[in-house]
Amino acid sequence: MTRRPFGRIGALGFLVLVAAGSVVRANPESAGTAAAPAAAPLPDTPLGRAAAAYFDAFNSGDEDRVRRFFEDHFTPESLRERPASARLEVYREMRKANGHFRIERVLESTADRVAVLVRNDTKEWRELDFAADPREAGRLAGISVEDADTPADREPPPAPMATDAEAASAADAYLTAAAARGEFSGVALLARGGRPFFRKAWGLADREKKIANTIDTRFNLGSINKIFTQVAIGQLAAAGKLSLSDTIRKRLPSYPAAYADRVTIGQLVSMTSGMGDIFGPRFEAMPKGKLRALADYLPLFQDDPLRFEPGTRREYSNAGYVVLGLIIEAASGEDYYRYVREHVFAPAGMRDTESWAID
Repeated sequence: MTRRPFGRIGALGFLVLVAAGSVVRANPESAGTAAAPAAAPLPDTPLGRAAAAYFDAFNSGDEDRVRRFFEDHFTPESLRERPASARLEVYREMRKANGHFRIERVLESTADRVAVLVRNDTKEWRELDFAADPREAGRLAGISVEDADTPADREPPPAPMATDAEAASAADAYLTAAAARGEFSGVALLARGGRPFFRKAWGLADREKKIANTIDTRFNLGSINKIFTQVAIGQLAAAGKLSLSDTIRKRLPSYPAAYADRVTIGQLVSMTSGMGDIFGPRFEAMPKGKLRALADYLPLFQDDPLRFEPGTRREYSNAGYVVLGLIIEAASGEDYYRYVREHVFAPAGMRDTESWAID
């Protein structure tokens, strides 16, 4: 059983309330109402009878009864160290946090200790431990209250898993409705144990030509492609062909901008280089048939100043990843698209992933 301390009233009379997640407050209007009868009997021993008296007083909501319990069951020394009035403050907090305690089972009963598993009004489980005071027979050394896990035999049964047919039917209904509202266009696949049992496409691949998506439609990944660039940089760094501390200038000596002398590969990867975007008026005006190789993108940003000093902050940068692609080409001796196809896609079994011309 995993225990988290909730509180303790010890021989010295100290109480420590430790936050153990959120505490649900019971309805204060129920404070004067007696709890339901105990579900489990307590042992007929001096310590068991003291525990029974505690639960009777606690659940009664009568502070005079609770005060008398403290006076009758703690030694005079304990009450001098912490008077009954201070212990009542503890009782009020516990009462508000738990409402009533319903005894569910006795976990342990010896001459020195009685441990009781209870539930409060909000069905949370607690363990209360009653310890005997060795200085005086029949008196208490302390009562500890701890959060308790739900006993294994009281755990609710797990909800049955949907069958493949039920899961497929639910997914189909949900996504068909979303597609009808114009909120989804794409492909979904469900699998169990690595075996696909449902796949279906919704929406249009080309809205102008009314071409529907199929389960083989290839979708534009957009900036998800940046992870492939990061993998390629990591591979080349591991092979000793570049270092994240290298500047742009070291890997691309002819790069036209002066900032190439101080922007590093690591800053390009983490988007802390100060470089900006490729999109804007120049991109819109550029005939897309002219954007074939990575170097074709350079006129869109190479003359722009840095937006901030490298390494001082982070800002999303498409331009920086174009430069990373050029560095991959220089370090590998291969075209960026071919490098990614052969060193990232192929080893990962990504047979349907490719880079196509932007137009």
